[in-house]
Amino acid sequence: MPTRDTPFKAGTPCWADLFTSDADKSRSFYHDVMGWTADEPNPAYGGYVNFRAGGSGSGKSSAAGHRAAGMMGGNTTESPVPDMWTLYFSVDDIDAVVAKAVGLGARVRSGPHPVGDLGSMAVLTDPSGGAFGLWQGGIHPGFSHHLEPGSAAWFEYHATDFASGTAFYAALFEWELSVLADSDEFRYTNAQVAGEDVVGLMDSRAMLPAGHPPFWTIYFSVADMDSALGTVVELGGSIEHRDDDSPYGRTAAVVDSTGARVKLHCEAADH
Repeated sequence: MPTRDTPFKAGTPCWADLFTSDADKSRSFYHDVMGWTADEPNPAYGGYVNFRAGGSGSGKSSAAGHRAAGMMGGNTTESPVPDMWTLYFSVDDIDAVVAKAVGLGARVRSGPHPVGDLGSMAVLTDPSGGAFGLWQGGIHPGFSHHLEPGSAAWFEYHATDFASGTAFYAALFEWELSVLADSDEFRYTNAQVAGEDVVGLMDSRAMLPAGHPPFWTIYFSVADMDSALGTVVELGGSIEHRDDDSPYGRTAAVVDSTGARVKLHCEAADH
């Protein structure tokens, strides 16, 4: 079982959470699609919930299991922010990184502020308008597993201004960049920390409607892609795109039951 037994290096994705307008509906959706159970909402942190994978809970309630992601309810139809997933990057000094981000043209949406003894967080908007988070871990470092069903598998930035978006994040997190493709048809770069690929950045101008902001997306692994996609549709979600012949396995971009976008991944050898 791919368990994390080392701290997250600065500049690597370490956590993701969902901001939703219907926590009960989202809890049911991800329980049935991902197999996640959920901790009881924590009133000390505004009702924040940890989703867990591999637990032995009854129904949608959590019992043990490893940390897979988080969820915060309370979004409203009047909010300018849609239901969405936010990706958080590990940092060693959140105040310094926030100041650096602002100096590079980012705007602060929330924080930085402590979350009890769990850690400290901030949410920002990059110069092109894409949201991202920062997390300085305390007793909650982030994901506890990876690359197994129910866990995060990959992270990707869909850029509307590829050159400036890539330059911003590379400067902020001191990434090394590895260009995989560089043509008008397909432009994709991997970012590395200490020689390890940690995220991909893709030129998505041709795929997004005019005026659509860039965004980070999270791929979560599933054991059976066909079953997962069938459940997505049954629960009121939709499938935006699927690729059954990727060199990295099967992938799909879906919209969940309240409108948040997320991606699914399944190893090719499995299904």
